[in-house]
Amino acid sequence: MSISEPQDGAQRRRRELQERHRRQLAALEAYDRALVEAARAQADLSRTVAEVADAIGGGLDVTAGLLDLTVKEVRTHLAAHEAVAAQQEGPSGAQVPEPAASPEAAPAAATS
Repeated sequence: MSISEPQDGAQRRRRELQERHRRQLAALEAYDRALVEAARAQADLSRTVAEVADAIGGGLDVTAGLLDLTVKEVRTHLAAHEAVAAQQEGPSGAQVPEPAASPEAAPAAATS
């Protein structure tokens, strides 16, 4: 056994650890990007539900029936859309919206 063999083993182990760390960082970055995309998709869905509700004009029950959603889900989307619109009107400008709360967490709004 020569002196270079333990050094070669240490260098190989260091490269393996660096590669593992690189893969871990790449996975976490991909997760972060997916969260941003999901938040944007959720905001788009909420905006579209709000547009449908506005275009139909028949109230939450009609919108829910047409979109195969519950009234609670429609309320959640409307509240999320209003929150994003209010946030974008604020001084901070266009920000990535937070994902909408679950339908159970939405405040009960009067059906129109």
